[in-house]
Amino acid sequence: MAHFKLQLSHAGGPGKKLDLRTPLLPASVLIFVVCLLHITRNISVAYFGVWAATAALAVIITLRTPYHNKMRDSALALLVAVYFYVVLTSFYWSQDYGEPVTGIARLIFIAPALIGMIYTLNGRTFPTYYTIWLGFGVLVALSLPAQFVFGAVSWFVESTERAGTSRYGSLAGSATVFGNLVGGLIFIALVRKGNFVLGATITVIILVGALASFQKAAFASAVIGLASALVASKLRFSAIASLAIAFAVASGLLFSLSDDYTKGILLGYFENMLGTGDVTQASDVTFVESMISRWAHFPEIALRFFGLESLLTGVGVFGGSGSLGYPDYPHTHNLVFETLLVFGAILGSAIMLAVIYLSWISGLIIVGVHNYEHNDLMAAGIFLNLLLPTIFAGALFYHPVSGSMFICSALYLAFSLAKRPKAGASGGPSVWPRLGVRMR
Repeated sequence: MAHFKLQLSHAGGPGKKLDLRTPLLPASVLIFVVCLLHITRNISVAYFGVWAATAALAVIITLRTPYHNKMRDSALALLVAVYFYVVLTSFYWSQDYGEPVTGIARLIFIAPALIGMIYTLNGRTFPTYYTIWLGFGVLVALSLPAQFVFGAVSWFVESTERAGTSRYGSLAGSATVFGNLVGGLIFIALVRKGNFVLGATITVIILVGALASFQKAAFASAVIGLASALVASKLRFSAIASLAIAFAVASGLLFSLSDDYTKGILLGYFENMLGTGDVTQASDVTFVESMISRWAHFPEIALRFFGLESLLTGVGVFGGSGSLGYPDYPHTHNLVFETLLVFGAILGSAIMLAVIYLSWISGLIIVGVHNYEHNDLMAAGIFLNLLLPTIFAGALFYHPVSGSMFICSALYLAFSLAKRPKAGASGGPSVWPRLGVRMR
């Protein structure tokens, strides 16, 4: 297998060549794909055997990688330390809240994928990960409207109903999960290098899937994704207008082909979401009411249940509620409070500070304040578009689909920042390193 050299060069000095071989990339990609296909566990228990094999592969990657250095080994040590702390905390609180094994299994489910990324992620391989994730996202988007035509898929998450609307699960899990993915998928489709028409087509598919999910989060995520893609790629107005027209035509066609019952559901849902419908008949809340509840009401209920003292150490996996297998416990529907409940005040605050810092850097990259490489731009856009919709949802750090790609983008940003030359180190201002890949 070919080996690659990554050349880091920056203003004021010659580039430094680092031998960054990635012969273990296929193994890491396989682990990532298995992680994304977590819902297939509902087809056969054989999936868990496959997952166990990927966990063994992750160990092999760690032991055999030619890519060991302090930065990556430190990332692995930090990951293990975080898991170790939550496991210990979970067992400590198990006397009050029950068995912690289910939650621990869900928490560490994405660990093999993360370990593979730690030792294979670089400027050459990062596009492989987000391209695979985009392809998976297209399948997820198609799986939602398809169920309105062919019926619910038996091995997906069981469909639910809100405001008279059937909401189907998807290949990614629940409809809520897909809603949180929409912005990141749109950003990749429109900002990635390649044919714009293909990217626009993928975007329309994602938007149709968002429409079929009947998720307010999906619409908010779509707006964020489109806005960030517009700023990052400096798309012309004509391109955005063409995209809007294509989506309108596709949505109008689907609406016209729907029966009267489905049309009524669609209209009623949007009226309820916007707060313009008959409040005596609505069974859903408006977007604003939902945000208020997720910022104040739901966290208050959870804190009353677990107790304020629980914030100091955290209650481990029990703080994740249904996201980690404990649906009987109140869910915060809030990423900040969920993080504090699961990881505790000290570790949770450190995690949130790191997230805030990377968010700030990502924002600067997207608006063009910093010099950056295309991979930096992609990582920044994916990071923000996965983070913002989940602030009022949670479960970001451990969901197989959203969590794996979120941490992948965070790792890439962190690795890129670590290689950034210090201000004044070469007699000039601090700049982003230029990553150039040479094949030999």
